[in-house]
Amino acid sequence: VGEEEVEAAAMKEEGGEEEEVKKQEKGTLGIAKELKEKGNAAFKDRLWKNAQACYSQAITTLQEARGADGVRVWASSETPSLLHALHLNLSACLLKLRDFSEAITAASMARDWLPSSSKAYFRMGCGYVELGRYSDAVDVLKEAARLAPDSKAVRAKLCVAQDRIATYG
Repeated sequence: VGEEEVEAAAMKEEGGEEEEVKKQEKGTLGIAKELKEKGNAAFKDRLWKNAQACYSQAITTLQEARGADGVRVWASSETPSLLHALHLNLSACLLKLRDFSEAITAASMARDWLPSSSKAYFRMGCGYVELGRYSDAVDVLKEAARLAPDSKAVRAKLCVAQDRIATYG
């Protein structure tokens, strides 16, 4: 093996190390944020499955960080709000895809990250209405209305749920 080949191999190895350092600098939060932005773009383009995949991957990335560089990631004040947003966005995708049970689960997880989230309660209510669980829908939509008293969408969905209870019992 010639001197030039050894030098080329060393440079290639350094390049790989530099790439790894850049990845680490970007960090788990940066990767999750990038995935969220890709999901937002896909959602805007009505590519619900693509958006769902991005949001799910971002959530998984953050969850897996608990074991890896999780101390830094989970100590960040950004993590809870990012997980809240990711679960809300995932719930919106799942509603569009008509996977109502999973949409409720995602919205419930968003609510766990931010208990004052009217959107989380609203999306849970939307899922419950679609599943015919009107009493559950009324419960969470009343909470959404309490948290967002000026929301016309919440009031309208609450009326739908209450009307269905009156009609179907």
